[in-house]
Amino acid sequence: MNIAAVIVTFNRRKLLEDVLNTFDNMQDGPDQLIVVNNNSNDGTTELLDIWREKKSRFEKYVINL
Repeated sequence: MNIAAVIVTFNRRKLLEDVLNTFDNMQDGPDQLIVVNNNSNDGTTELLDIWREKKSRFEKYVINL
């Protein structure tokens, strides 16, 4: 069974960074992580570009609206 988690964000860069780090450090978790960036203008897009390139045990999907 595949499990996916979805995170929707808008101008919450620091909180998003904390959540992404938590997922990255989990021993067990979802098979896929989907982040929907709702047109943030606080550096979220750049954070997600860097995060997407980091190696992880789950698939990463980023949707920038």
